Amino acid sequence: MTHATTRRLAAALAAAPLLAVGPLAATPAQSAPAHAQPAPAAAPAAAAKSGTEAPSCSRVVTAAPGRWTEDRGCSWSTPRGGPTRIIFWWNIAPQGTNQTACVEAKAVPNGPWHSAGCGKAGNVGLPAPGNSIGAYQVRVRSTQPFTIAQVRWGRP
Repeated sequence: MTHATTRRLAAALAAAPLLAVGPLAATPAQSAPAHAQPAPAAAPAAAAKSGTEAPSCSRVVTAAPGRWTEDRGCSWSTPRGGPTRIIFWWNIAPQGTNQTACVEAKAVPNGPWHSAGCGKAGNVGLPAPGNSIGAYQVRVRSTQPFTIAQVRWGRP
């Protein structure tokens, strides 16, 4: 390489933004924090709302293999009248992975657990009394023997 070519290359590199490679490549303003979660997948179209539910809510819980991990949150409310069903959905948080889980949920603290299915995604209508408020309780378990699963769950 000639001296003139080296100077032109150096000038071009000085004018262009530098591209760094590695864990310190981006400044915090340029990248999302490591704990940020992608937007939740849309709940299935068949999951119609019932009652006067608050705006949607989603949470992420890590499921350990062979044991149930519990989480609670996402409040709900029902209108006056008889019992109704409130919709609950879940999916594996990092989509495109081979993680799978089993999920159970309940809307009433002393009520029974209702299976929301096993696999990568599901939904269920949970029974709830009329004219009441509460919060979902969820328990998840990884179905793979040595792998945890991150489960995103919530209300449409």
